[in-house]
Amino acid sequence: MNPTDRHTLKQFYLLIWQDNCRRHPMTEPRLIASPKPYNLTKTNDLERAICKWFEIKGYKAERVKVQGRKLGSDVVTYNHITGKRQTLDKAKYIPTTGAKGSADISVTCRDKDGAVMSLRIEVKNGYTGDRVRPDQMKYKEQHEAAGGTYIIVRYFSEFIEWAILNVKQ
Repeated sequence: MNPTDRHTLKQFYLLIWQDNCRRHPMTEPRLIASPKPYNLTKTNDLERAICKWFEIKGYKAERVKVQGRKLGSDVVTYNHITGKRQTLDKAKYIPTTGAKGSADISVTCRDKDGAVMSLRIEVKNGYTGDRVRPDQMKYKEQHEAAGGTYIIVRYFSEFIEWAILNVKQ
């Protein structure tokens, strides 16, 4: 993890702790538990941390998972010609009904001027080498053409810098 993310994460843990103290005023601050750690080298934790930041600021953020679903569990086990035992899952998948290329996080918040902002965040973790697909770029263009805001986040520190400049605190 880069030093900037490490420093940003420490500040984020403090922000979570302060929010917990605010939400539980009858509990002594020394008794408030430390926040659950985030491993920002994992995309899942990076998405969770971004959603938590918006939750602390009083906004609505939700993770959007656009994935088809599996029908049945048709598992077949056989002996391969090489002598190895292999297991295949021959279940069928139904494609998603969601928009192809949808962003990972959908947020409703206010911009610096106080206007309501429809924000979509695509998380491409810089530590795992994720890349943006063409259908995601097409979704970005469509969302921006409709008046929304779309950002691609690679690091948590990058997100925090953008949020401080663009989201009403």
